[in-house]
Amino acid sequence: MCRTAAAWKIPAEPVEKFADAAEGVSACQKIYAEIRKMQTQAAETKAKKSRFGKGEYKSVKAAAKKAAAKPKPKVKATPAKKVAANKPAPAARVTTADDAKLMWLDKPVPFREGTGAHQRTMLAKKHNGKLVSTFLAAGGRRSTLGTLRRGGLLKLEGGN
Repeated sequence: MCRTAAAWKIPAEPVEKFADAAEGVSACQKIYAEIRKMQTQAAETKAKKSRFGKGEYKSVKAAAKKAAAKPKPKVKATPAKKVAANKPAPAARVTTADDAKLMWLDKPVPFREGTGAHQRTMLAKKHNGKLVSTFLAAGGRRSTLGTLRRGGLLKLEGGN
């Protein structure tokens, strides 16, 4: 059985209009032809919309933005600034003189027992009141003395 035009969402027209007895084409065939025509038109409009939907439309939009953007002025390189001649020289590294005395400042050792840092600190603590040269001869390092001085555990007195 053939459906009516309203069922196919075709503009309401009488079915008899499609009947063409001379051509031998039924009303249903005319309706189906009309539906196919509408489907192809819908597919074409969808293709046109999708052409600008994701990639191309965005690239066109980006190109329009670039064209609208003002060109940035080129930045010229500035010459390097000269250092002031009256600037003080950087502070010299504090060195430990061999004839300086180690003075342990009665603070607890902050390192965990059994670690290398604790052993080195205890070696410095044992040499309290002695010369740096004796500490170095016992296997200590100058860097250990510097670390303990910065930590406020040790103070060096005397020495040149």
